[in-house]
Amino acid sequence: MDAIFWKERGEDEAAATAVAKIQFPHLKYLYLYRLPNLTRFCNSFEEVEFPQLETANLYELPKLDGLASKGHLFDKKDLQRLQELNVQSCGSVEVIFDLQQSNVNEGGHELAVLTRLEDVSLFGLDNLRHVWKNCPHVIQGSSLQNLNYLRVFNCDSLRHVFTPSIAKVLVGLQELGIQACKNLEAIVAKEEEEEEEYIVGGGGGIILFPQLTALYLYNLPKLLNMIHKPYTFNWTSLKDLTMGDCAKLIERLNDTLQVTSNNMETQQVGEIRNLTAAFPTSVLTQLQNLEELAIRRCSSLEVIFNHQGLNAIQLAGTFQYLSSLTLEGCDSLRHVFTPSIAKLLSQLETLEISNCENLEAVVAEEEEEYIVEGGAGGGIFNFFPQLTSLSLQKLPNLMQITPKAYTFNWPSLKTFTLADCGKLTETLYDKIQVALDNMETLKVHKLDNITVFFPTSVLPQLQNLEKLEIQRCCSLEVVFNLQGFNVNNEGRYEPLAPLLTQLADIDLRSLPKLRHVWKTGAHVIQGSFKNLSWLHVEHCDSLKYVFTPSVAKLLLVLEEVKIIECENLEAIVADEDREEECRLELGGGGGINVILFPKLTCLSLHGLQNLLTIMPKPYTFNRSSLLVVTSCKTFTDRHYEGVINYKDYLEAGENSTQHC
Repeated sequence: MDAIFWKERGEDEAAATAVAKIQFPHLKYLYLYRLPNLTRFCNSFEEVEFPQLETANLYELPKLDGLASKGHLFDKKDLQRLQELNVQSCGSVEVIFDLQQSNVNEGGHELAVLTRLEDVSLFGLDNLRHVWKNCPHVIQGSSLQNLNYLRVFNCDSLRHVFTPSIAKVLVGLQELGIQACKNLEAIVAKEEEEEEEYIVGGGGGIILFPQLTALYLYNLPKLLNMIHKPYTFNWTSLKDLTMGDCAKLIERLNDTLQVTSNNMETQQVGEIRNLTAAFPTSVLTQLQNLEELAIRRCSSLEVIFNHQGLNAIQLAGTFQYLSSLTLEGCDSLRHVFTPSIAKLLSQLETLEISNCENLEAVVAEEEEEYIVEGGAGGGIFNFFPQLTSLSLQKLPNLMQITPKAYTFNWPSLKTFTLADCGKLTETLYDKIQVALDNMETLKVHKLDNITVFFPTSVLPQLQNLEKLEIQRCCSLEVVFNLQGFNVNNEGRYEPLAPLLTQLADIDLRSLPKLRHVWKTGAHVIQGSFKNLSWLHVEHCDSLKYVFTPSVAKLLLVLEEVKIIECENLEAIVADEDREEECRLELGGGGGINVILFPKLTCLSLHGLQNLLTIMPKPYTFNRSSLLVVTSCKTFTDRHYEGVINYKDYLEAGENSTQHC
């Protein structure tokens, strides 16, 4: 089917003339989807009118080149009631709106066009050359006055989005998004010579898009200009700016920021290779309303906040609302903040820094070039008091978070991720300990030179910790050191509050020297670890057992345990001090089975080449639990044959598809 409506064959010339125009007077909604051979909505008609059309959705019509005439979708009188237009994957469309003589009525008077249009989305139109074509030099003022949202993505033949005459009437445009248009050179086209006579007195700097609040420009490799003289913008309403991979536009970026930053709330910059300073001095003091900032893959960036020559009084109020900062792939950056800037970030809640190869410090030593009268000073200062989430990942040269003269307490910190920061030593860990009180999630990857993750002195601070993840810490030997925790100076045990009562998830991977998850003494405080429900241990080759009996008895809500490829693991629950444990538990009796992990639903064991048993007698676990044992060649303990389908899983070995 190449058309929805077409003329009947055999019509004589008079009949053909009579139906040269077709009208759909009551059609309000037009939806065409996945019609691979459709070339025209109406074929063989000179004009097609949709006087009441309000919404048009055209999706995946690769051969469609117009609704009536070849090359464009809408013209003339189709434009009076249209409110929403979505065109996607219509690769043959060249023009969306043809405005030739559309703003002149039969009496020659100017008419407004597209007065109700609010939202336009154009995606994947490979041959689109004009959003608006044949635009008159002067358009009636109420035309396009309600257009609020325009998105143009993957339109590779488009060289500009607006003509000047169209841009001038878009006084209500609020959001503009343009992405992956490989040949786009300008947002607003240059004024044609024949149109220059309409610019009275040279224009004097005509402001375009005065209500724009959000601008998104990404992957526009040929974009040279947003606009051309005599036009300009002073987007005092702009709150959200996202700009990335616009390599040829970079020289004008800082000029753009200077006139748009007063009310900016969110700014994202990415893949701008020649950007060396995100915010020059002239812009810095205008950032009072900035709330979120993200800079990604700007490999030449050396300074984020250049405050050279500004004192504390001039900087006052700057960044007072900044709550989120994300940095990724900024390899030339050596520090993020100077102390002068860090002190201003009293509302910072989220800080994420990753893949910055040469970053040495989050907060640098105060450099002399920045120190001016009334400026920085040393001493103890608590940076980022509202910080709730901190993520530092793949920073191979990071050596410190703050200078020695400064400190942090972070009483609000709930989530902390540290990964692949090889030069960050135990000095950081000393500082982390003072920020544990409200910690809920802690993730640490590849932190060397630490043997005990949670020493005894730290444990009482972990009452809010819910999730723990430790990976690739090659020196780690102990996760929780419980030895001597509740022993007083006289060597007597004193009752203390339970430990880690909120901890629910533990994930331990690639810890080659780990010998103890829990290193216990003779007594473990009852009620500790009472909410632990999930445990994953993988590639911990020095581990011989996971639990001691004293810890295992505390885990009343443990539901799922996965142990994978721990080369020297011999048992899940240790046989250590078994007789003493039994005596304390059974009062000297010997024939009663003690059920551990009463809520356990699945125990999955894989690739444990030296596994001999799960747990020593008299301990056992709930027979309704699912036991999955694969690739554990030395495991022959038949004590658990009563567990559901145990034999099937054991015999299936490496071919087993069963899992928790």
